[in-house]
Amino acid sequence: MSEIDLERALSDPADLFETPDAVVRHPTLTREQKIRILNSWHLDASRLECSEGEGMRGEDAPMLHRVRVALAALQGRQ
Repeated sequence: MSEIDLERALSDPADLFETPDAVVRHPTLTREQKIRILNSWHLDASRLECSEGEGMRGEDAPMLHRVRVALAALQGRQ
């Protein structure tokens, strides 16, 4: 994957990237674009976690943690 449709990546990052780390490692995205995409993924994962708490079944609760780790790596925090 080299060229990315940024709007699509922002609206549904999990559809374009297998993992949050794949966003971090993507060779053509800028750091700012990666952060925007991961922030979008974070919001999606947070909503999923909330819906699970309301009795709706989500698919991957640990995803929120994985997104946070990827954002921290981009922002220089571990």
